[in-house]
Amino acid sequence: MNQFSEAVEELCGSGVLDLLVFNGPIDRNGFDLVLDQTKPPVANEVMMVLTTLGGDADAAYRIATLLCRRYRTFHLLVPSYCKSAGTLLALGASEIIMADTGELGPLDVQIRKRDELLMRESGLEMVQGLQQLTSESVDAFGKTFIEVASGTGLSTRLCADIAAKVIGSLYGNIFQQIDPIRLGSVIRANAIAMHYGKLLGSKNLKPEALGRLVLDYPSHDFVIDRSQAEQLFNAVREPNPAEAKLVQAIEPLVKIPSTNKHIVKKLNTERRSHGAPKPAAKARSKRNVKGSGKSPEKATPPDSPKSSSSTTPTPSPGHGDPGASAGMSEAVSGRNGRTDRGLRTSARRRQPQSKN
Repeated sequence: MNQFSEAVEELCGSGVLDLLVFNGPIDRNGFDLVLDQTKPPVANEVMMVLTTLGGDADAAYRIATLLCRRYRTFHLLVPSYCKSAGTLLALGASEIIMADTGELGPLDVQIRKRDELLMRESGLEMVQGLQQLTSESVDAFGKTFIEVASGTGLSTRLCADIAAKVIGSLYGNIFQQIDPIRLGSVIRANAIAMHYGKLLGSKNLKPEALGRLVLDYPSHDFVIDRSQAEQLFNAVREPNPAEAKLVQAIEPLVKIPSTNKHIVKKLNTERRSHGAPKPAAKARSKRNVKGSGKSPEKATPPDSPKSSSSTTPTPSPGHGDPGASAGMSEAVSGRNGRTDRGLRTSARRRQPQSKN
């Protein structure tokens, strides 16, 4: 038995755990694959080995609720990257198992990039860029206003107008490049992620941790390792020996995130502890034999000697009936006896009598 088989046997041998691997973008196609792989569930608990760079918040929510609905306990094993929507999916897990190489990321919703069909960009980039731009423009306005007012002795209103024109000339072109409709969609996407997080993370997520995941981290690629995850989640641990053996065995499958295809596979199969089920007819036959105490007879072909000898035709009168044959032989022998006596008598009568 190789290392992979040993690890799966140790984790799933008792039949209480389904082992599911997911590597790829989190989207509707990924949800459909998870739906197929877990239908029907054969255990009470599931462990998902998740590697992803992120994806769709709606799909992440659906996958998490699907696993929570089909299984009593949902364990998440993070061997490598688990970013953005992957972190949102992790909020629904009962516990998070993080390898030394595993990392989560901020709840940075990925939105479709403008004029690009398959490329996505971070939703935090526009929001944080706008926040930074607004903060810098306000600071610049205050400094400019103070300098104008202190050096010229002009009225407050006139100093404010001068400062506004200066700041407008510096930052106006930058603000004009912001699309308000796109900005609104980004803000709404982040609000959706926040709401999904509240629905999923009520048990394992610590208070105030959701806001930190959505707003506090500076970039999409920010690393949240196991030590930082312990500050955000109630149940975070390192892999036990069997789980570590599994991570090592499937490392080629989960180390590098797949960006263009999904790898979704249930590693354990349905186990029958009592062997393969027997057909109903054979089972009934064996039960009948067991109750009668007799061994079942094998059927023989119609043209075999046993088959032909086992079939005894119903005797007809005079054909194969011992009684009838005996009666007919007696009748024939009696008739023949009377005929012989008659012939001998006739012969004596015809013989001439000798004269002495």
